[in-house]
Amino acid sequence: YIRQRIGIAMDSTDEKVSKLLGELSPAMREITVGNFADEFNGGALRKEERIMAEAIFRASLRDDTVSVRQAMSDQLKRNARLPHDVAIVLAKDVADVALPIVRHSPVLTDSDLVGIVETGELEFQLAVAKRKRLTEPVSDALIDTEVQPVVGALMGNAGAEIAPFAHFRVMNGFATDDQILGKLVRRPNLPFRVVRELMSTLDGKLLAELEKRHPLPANLADDLIKEMSDEDILDFIDPEADADALVNAVQQLNRVGRLSPPMVVQSLCLGDFNFFESAISELTDISQDNLRKLIFDEGPLGLQAIQKATKFPKKLIEVARLVIQLALKHGYDGDPNDYLRFQNLALKQLDTEYDGKATDNLGRMLVGLCADDPEPDGDAVWSSMARSANG
Repeated sequence: YIRQRIGIAMDSTDEKVSKLLGELSPAMREITVGNFADEFNGGALRKEERIMAEAIFRASLRDDTVSVRQAMSDQLKRNARLPHDVAIVLAKDVADVALPIVRHSPVLTDSDLVGIVETGELEFQLAVAKRKRLTEPVSDALIDTEVQPVVGALMGNAGAEIAPFAHFRVMNGFATDDQILGKLVRRPNLPFRVVRELMSTLDGKLLAELEKRHPLPANLADDLIKEMSDEDILDFIDPEADADALVNAVQQLNRVGRLSPPMVVQSLCLGDFNFFESAISELTDISQDNLRKLIFDEGPLGLQAIQKATKFPKKLIEVARLVIQLALKHGYDGDPNDYLRFQNLALKQLDTEYDGKATDNLGRMLVGLCADDPEPDGDAVWSSMARSANG
């Protein structure tokens, strides 16, 4: 009977569909919405039936009875075919209605989720933090809240993607919070650089757990280096390594064909000037003392000379120029406490110049610049380019 009446109303306006539903008792409306949601989830509806179901969902968004909207939200929370406009309205409803959608719906975009986090409502932030999968931009927004339960839920979410830099923000923001640090230690696949920094700051049981879960190899075998992404390799290189250790690492990378232009410039963007100098010296046979003069030459000639010697794409050299100018303008001493400040400054500036691509994926951005501006005779230093892009 309900299906027949709704079918008749399908040629009418949404208001008439709402009026027809309004003729039913709240209990019957809840049953009706639930039944249509059940069939909608089954995926076997014909086109006309699907249109009918969606009309009922949209009409039910305006239902005065919370239990009707709640039943719809709970049953449709995991449906990837739920219309986006319906999901958004449900996600902005009262908590009992919204939280199932916020917590589970695959329809919500990163932009939707960031907007929900930025409302500042704790229940909603926690629901986002506990979603099965989270991308880096959403994780960044959750870390931005600086709310202990929210960041704790994120750190405990193995399905959340967290950028290497974001780990450091958590470490600094919750340096005395063993609960947060413990969840950070237990995250899978921590970047080498994060592990090394944690080893220098933790003690007691947390340090022992870190060393057990994330043991750092004394060095990297050639075969392992060939399979690692540029980001993982740079994470492993200690920015505070002594000169001999750094030279040995750079020579090994060059020997196995992994000292690629994007990696070298990426190290500079991340504030690792020592690696950048060592890598350029290895590729050009220019002494580091002379290189330093070329790198910090306030005119254009120094980097032009480096570009000519390395045959790096000119677009990559322009990235290097921008980062070096930042260091000259704002100062950078390379100390651990200054490392994150400069890295954040550089990424923000690069985002401004390259439409937000640096924070999204710095390595991919640099590889893309190489593809846009290849040097025809630079093949010798390009052997790992495809691997860099894949990484």
